[in-house]
Amino acid sequence: MSVEDKILRRIRGKPVGWVFTPSHFLDQGSYGAVVLALKQICDRGRIRRLARGLYDNPKTHPKLGILTPTAEQIVAAKRHLRSPISSGRGSHQIIPITCHQVIITPTICPKAIRVITTQACHHIL
Repeated sequence: MSVEDKILRRIRGKPVGWVFTPSHFLDQGSYGAVVLALKQICDRGRIRRLARGLYDNPKTHPKLGILTPTAEQIVAAKRHLRSPISSGRGSHQIIPITCHQVIITPTICPKAIRVITTQACHHIL
């Protein structure tokens, strides 16, 4: 069984909407093989690349279409990363801060800053 098949099997075993990183699959092959397999799966449209090193199995709503993962899902997946999430120019960088808040800042436009707070934290930056 190829690395790609092993990864697809694990993804199918998780709930739809699961957010993950290549680190979730390092027991299936080398880092390079995992990244290549994720790229090929993504190119075929079976998963979605959210940012560099961050993917999801997109959840679809009948009226709203493809849904965006929650901040909690992104933070949970990021715990497996060794480096910050960034996909280059014009993308977003996700920076975890205290009390389970996540700041998402466009790297190209510093004026547009959104703060997403979780239900567990009630204070605003």
